[in-house]
Formats: sequence, structure tokens, C-alpha cells
Amino acid sequence: LDSDLADFVERADQIKSFLHRHQVRYDIQDRVYHFMNYIWAAHDGMANEDGFVKELPLTLQLAVTETTRVCLIRDCPFFDFCSDDIIKALALCLKPLVFSVGDILAHEGDMGQEMFFLEKGSVDVLSCDRKTVFATLSDKGCFFGETSLFFKTKRQSTLRAATFCEVFQLDKCDLDEELRQRDFDLSRMLGVFTGIADSNRRRNAAVKANLEASKMPHTKLHRLLGTGELNEAATKTRHAFLPNSPFRAAWDIMSMLFTAHFSTSIPFRAAFTLDRAETSNFQWLALDAFVDIFFIVDAILRCHHFAFIRNGTTITEKDEIKRHYQQNGMVLDVVSCLPLEALGFIWGFENIFFLRLGHFLRVRRLPDYVKRIEGYLTLWNIRISAASGLLLKMFFFYILINHWCGCIWFAIHRYLERSTEHTWATTDCAGEQCLARWNETSGEHNICNVPISDCYIRSVHFVITTISTVGYGDIAPVTELETIWQNVVVLVGACFFAGIIGAFTAYLSHNDTSGTNAFKLKANKLQEYMTYRNLPLQLQNEIHTFHQHKWEQSHILDERSIMSILPLPLKMDISFEVLKHIVFQVPILRSQTKIVQKRIAHALHLQVCPPQSAVYRVGDIGWDVFFIGKGLCKVKLPSNPSDLDAAGKADVERLREKAASVGLVYRVGNHFGESCLTSVSGVRQETVTAKTAAELYSISKDELEYVWSYMAPNDREKFRKDLLTKNGNTWHRFDDDDEEVDTLSSPKPSSSRSTRQATFLSRTHSQRFSAISPNVRRTQTRVKRSSSIFAHDVVRLRSFSAEASKDAMQQNNIRKVQSSSALGHRPSQAALNRCHSAAIEIQKLVLSGEFQGLQESSSPASSSKSFSSSGASACVSLGDSNDGDGSRYLSRKIWDPGPA
Repeated sequence: LDSDLADFVERADQIKSFLHRHQVRYDIQDRVYHFMNYIWAAHDGMANEDGFVKELPLTLQLAVTETTRVCLIRDCPFFDFCSDDIIKALALCLKPLVFSVGDILAHEGDMGQEMFFLEKGSVDVLSCDRKTVFATLSDKGCFFGETSLFFKTKRQSTLRAATFCEVFQLDKCDLDEELRQRDFDLSRMLGVFTGIADSNRRRNAAVKANLEASKMPHTKLHRLLGTGELNEAATKTRHAFLPNSPFRAAWDIMSMLFTAHFSTSIPFRAAFTLDRAETSNFQWLALDAFVDIFFIVDAILRCHHFAFIRNGTTITEKDEIKRHYQQNGMVLDVVSCLPLEALGFIWGFENIFFLRLGHFLRVRRLPDYVKRIEGYLTLWNIRISAASGLLLKMFFFYILINHWCGCIWFAIHRYLERSTEHTWATTDCAGEQCLARWNETSGEHNICNVPISDCYIRSVHFVITTISTVGYGDIAPVTELETIWQNVVVLVGACFFAGIIGAFTAYLSHNDTSGTNAFKLKANKLQEYMTYRNLPLQLQNEIHTFHQHKWEQSHILDERSIMSILPLPLKMDISFEVLKHIVFQVPILRSQTKIVQKRIAHALHLQVCPPQSAVYRVGDIGWDVFFIGKGLCKVKLPSNPSDLDAAGKADVERLREKAASVGLVYRVGNHFGESCLTSVSGVRQETVTAKTAAELYSISKDELEYVWSYMAPNDREKFRKDLLTKNGNTWHRFDDDDEEVDTLSSPKPSSSRSTRQATFLSRTHSQRFSAISPNVRRTQTRVKRSSSIFAHDVVRLRSFSAEASKDAMQQNNIRKVQSSSALGHRPSQAALNRCHSAAIEIQKLVLSGEFQGLQESSSPASSSKSFSSSGASACVSLGDSNDGDGSRYLSRKIWDPGPA
């Protein structure tokens, strides 16, 4: 009933629902589960400590930081030379962060932007391959990642959280700003840093060298540490014993069923079994013996073989498994497996069911088994919400408590009041027949005078009416002991009814705040707003489509707000698991490193566009780059350049060049809007509409620059250049002769002919290449400069456009003139005219659909090259061989359906 706990559980349940709906890996779900438990246990669910500090006045902020953070700055040797005002200013800049076990705080190879101060927990400093632990930092005030504050160099090691850790982060931009404002001299600070960096470098090198030496049999380290102590791999655990394996799932389900069997059968037989010597009782004992053997085997497996997951990591070492089981109830499990029934040979067989009450200790495992079954249902894509699960568990345990109380009620009559004449059973008479009859001769009642099932029903009836406070009065306590037990039952019932009411409240609240009802309420409020603002009907439909699609994907009203409680590395892992199919569909993103892909996935935003809706129009302001996840988008170039800014007007020719190469219809894997990366004003240079229902993922320019800030300069520039010059698998812009281009080539020639693949650009307008042979395939070739002057004669057609080809050939012939001047000759005007005619002829072939593909071949006789395919051939000369300018020939083959 705690409101804070209820809100926290609701938030955790929404996160679990999101992970389940997107089928995120179970190890990540387990990390989230343990992190949420830690946040509640350590901080009462409050992960954003800085939110409370920043809302205070500055004087109070300084007082808080003086107590909690200033000591971290003072104890760091880098800041020994700083004045008090600098130290206090830097303490205000520290950001508190909490990391889960296994989170990567800093990645090797990143261009770091921050350093960390350890407040609680421990952090491992790992080698590049993450196999060697150089150091484990666990003392309060330890700092790491300091290199990024002083030099623009790549990180040399990886930092990983070994336990749940709390740190304070100091960003480079904050340090630079504070020192710049105070005109601080960095020379002494850099001297201290250099000394510490050299010491760390020598330590890491020594650790690595010692580890290598320990692997050699003849070394002293190898003899001291024992044979293979450092290199001995963990004992392999059978796949069946690993968590979430089919065998473990079946074993846990059987454990839960057998535990539920014990929880009902043991108290029932101890209270209601009358004739101990009946054959049916021996049959039940045989079943119980089988269950006892099962639990003995269960204890052995859990002590030595059953691996477990700790904070997202699967633990398979036997010593760890045994230690974990010892800390989680191994003693009670062993006691519950003891065969106390053997004492029946001493105390009498009639007490055997009473002796079996020792096995009842196993029942305490029942909630744990229920939790495991919930995990298996999640793996099997069957999820029960926290509110629904709570309600079901409350009803289950309510029924179980009624059963136990009924057995105890009858056991009081049977064992403790055997010689009492008036008990609740002897006075419970329907007509002339009572549940039990008093025998004056023996001085005892006969326990049950009716079928034993009637006694059980009447006992449970009394408990239900008492717990529910109905109290019909047909059964009433007679003795003081019965009255005491009735009061206990009433108190237990009050607690259970409060829990059931709370469970119902949580269930209804879940539907109203985060369930379908909540979405309907949001949709109604949104419709009221759109009606009030009189938005166009088409725009209203687009807004409804977006919210409906987003709801169907996650069933969460605000994903980012719900996920904000998680640490950044964990959020990036979740985002990558959810959107990795989008990342892998885009060739530019697919070629990036894993950590860059995670940062990109975390920065992507979903946008849903109905058919024929505009993504943006010419002249709009926008700073986002869009990647197509589903559907088709159509690009329309501006017809009036006056809608563009100065940069857009200067870039018109490039837009046409891109349209000629890539086409005007974009598909999955394409992106658009990249012009904002080079724009100052953000004015869009084209109109993009959804040709079909499209699912787009956008990333802003600022978010891209944040991702690039962690990349090396060369990698950063290559990524940016790829976004501007490549779309999907097609290159559409060439700034120099050393770029990779995407080409269309004919099938590979036979090995008997030593030829070179000819290159042409692929994909123009959506229907322009419909007649191209399906055997044509794309390849990537690298056009390289040749040392020969004749290499300048190769004309690269940047697009199937006569105008672009003319410009390319004119530039090529200018180079030819400059190169051939030294040889005393220059090309004729006739050769230049033929070059222009060839380009126009190619353009006509493409537009008419007669272009069938190109294949480059060589002719030794004429030292020319031709492009051939099936059909009759016609040769178009790109130069005159008599001009002595190393001319090349371009021939094309046209399918001729007629006799001509």
C-alpha cells in the first residue's frame, strides 16, 4: 500500500513489458531486474539525485556539494594547484551516476569526453581485448578516465563495473569552461597527469608481462601460482544445467508442483487421516517417498551443478554455485529432506503423518518457484502484468491459507481437545447427527462421526466465514483455545483482505494509468486539442496514426521517460536490441563499430507517415537525418530555386546528380535529409513524401555530433562523408579519384580472358532501369590513378545524364591537354565532338529502355576497350585513334527485334 513502492513497481512493470514485447535477450532483462532491485533497496527508487540538488538555490547547492562532492576534487592530485573557487565550481559540475554490474563506463578506442570519481562499488580496468584486468578500483575517491580531460587521444583501456557502482562524472567541456573563465595555467596540472599516466602505463605493461610469463612452464611465476591456476578455464557446465534451459524449466515446474503438493497434502493428512493402516495411505506414502527423493536430488544439483545468473552474468564455477546455495537456504532444504518418518518405527506408525510435518519446510520455496515460472513464461512470450500477477498470487495464497487454517481448526479438536466433551465439532449438529460424538465410557470423542470429507468441508466453512467476517454463527468456538484460534484467523483474514483490496486497486490503476484505458484517455484529450485548434483532417489522421502505431509497438505512453531511470550503457544495450534490424538494414550504419551502432540506435526516434503524407517540404527548417525502416518515400526536387537558401542554390546541381544516381524513390536502407549536416540555416532542399505507409527513424544533427565526438577524427570524417556521398549501396558524389563507387557490371568474364570490370553508376529514377537485364549485378570497384598519362583518358560517367557527362568529358580533356602538351600534340575538335555525341547516345539508350548492361573487353589489335552483351553490336567512338591521344572506344549492343 506504500504509494512510492506502488509507483516504482508500476514503472518497473512497464519496463518489463517493453522488454518482453520487443523480445529483448534474457540476460539484459535480468540486468534490468537486478538494477531496479538495487535502486529501490539503496535509494528507495530515486535514481536522479541531481534533480533534487539542482532545484535548490545556489547557496544551498554549494552547501550540499561542500559536504558530498568537494572532497573528491580536493583529493585528486590534478587539482592540487587550483584555488577554492575553482574546486567548488568543479564540484557543482559533477554529475552523479549509478551503473549496473557489467556496464561499460568507457570503451577502448573512444575519444573520451569525461572522467569519473568512484563513490561506491568497484570498477575493473580491462585490456583492449577485455581478457586482462589491469586493476580493480574500489576505494572511495578513486578516479579514472582522466586522459580524456587533457589530451584528444583514444582511450587505451576499457572500464567495466564489477559491482553496482555509484560515480560522479566530470565532463571535459565543464572543466575547460571553468578553467578558461579563470585564466588558469595548465602546465603544472599536465605535469602531474603525465607522471600518473606513465605510472599507470608501466603498471599495465607489468601486469600483462606477468600474465604472459605465468603461462610458460619454466618460469618462476608458473611454479608459484600452480599449473594453470590463472589460465584454468571455468569448469564447463552442461547445457541442461544452465539457467533457462528446457531441462531447468521442466525441473523448476516439477519442483513447484511437488511443493504445492506438499503444501496441501502434509497438513491435510496430519489432521484428517483417521485409519493409518489403510492401503490407500501406503499408496500416498509411496508418492511422497518419490517426491522426497526428487527433492534430495534437487538439493544436490543446486549445490554443485545448477548455474545461476548474478546481475546479468551466468555463474558456472562450482565453488560459487555452492556458496550461493549456502547463502540461500541450503540448511533448511537439507532439514526438509530428512526422512523423519523412520522414527515411526520407534514412536509408532500412527504418528508417521505427524512426523512428515518436517517436510513442510520446503513450502517456503513456493514464492521463489512462482517467480521463476513467471520468468519462463516471459521467455515463452507469455507475459502476465505485475498487477494481474499480484492479484492471481493473492487469490492463490488466500485459498492456501484457508486450507491451512481449516486443518489447524480440526487438529485442535482432534489432538488438543480429545478428552474435552464440548468442542466446536461435538456441538456442530445438523438435526440429531453431530460431527463428533462424545463417548462417556472412554472419556473421549470419536474425532469424526461423519465422512471425513464432511469434517473438512465444515472446517473450511468456519474459516472462510470467519476470515471474511461474515460469521453465520452455525459454527462457534466453545473452548478458550478455540476462541484464541478464531481471533488469530480474524487477524489473518484482515491482513489478507487488505492485500486483496490493494491488489484489485493496483490492477484497476494499471489499466487506468498505463493500460489500454490510459491510451484511450490520451487519444481523447489529443482529439479535443486538435478540434479546439481546428487542425486539418489529414493532419489529425497523421497524428492519430503515429500514436496508434507507437502504442502498438510498445504499449507504453512515454518510453524515454520510463527508461530514464536506467543507466546509459543499459539503455544503449536495450535500444540496440530493439532497433538492430534497422541498423543492419542501412549499409552506412552496418559498417560502424558495435559501440557506435549502440549510440546511433539509442538516438533514433520513430516517425510514422501514412501514404501520400509529407515528411518535409522544400523550404522547411529541419535538422534531422531520416533512415527508412519500412515502406517507400518519394523525393521531389525543387522547381523554383528561390525557395532555397544560398547553400541550397549552390547545391542544386549536386541534388540532380544524386537523383540521377540514386533515383527519386527511396526504399529500406536509404536515408535522406543529410543536407542539414552541411547547412547553416537548416532549410530543406527537397520535398519528401511517403509513397506508401512508411516507418522512419530520425536522428538529429546534435545527436550525430554527440556520437561523432567519441570517434577518432578519421572515423568521424569517413562516417560524415559516407552520409553525404552514399545512399544505400549507391555512391552519388565523387570529390576525388580515390573514392569507392557502386557500379553495375555484367557477369564476370571467363578466366581465359584477363579483363577488368567496367564501372557505371546504379539506380536512377524508379522506372528508368526497368528494362535492365536481371543478370546485371552491383559490384564495388576502386578507381585508381595510373602512372601513365593515358590513364587520364578514362572518362567516369557520374550519372546517366548528357549534361553531367559533357562536364566530365570537358574536364577530362582539359587534363589530357595539360598532359599531352609535353608530348607535343593535343586532341582534335572532332574527337571532342564525338565524345559529346557518345554521352548523348548513352542517355537516349537509357531512356528508351534499350540499355542491357555493360561489360568491358579489350581488343589487342586496336588497343581499345568495348562493352558488350548479347545481340548485335554498334560501336561509338569516344576518340579518334589517329589523333594519337590514347583514345578509348565504348561499344554497346542493342537487341534488334527486326531484320535490320
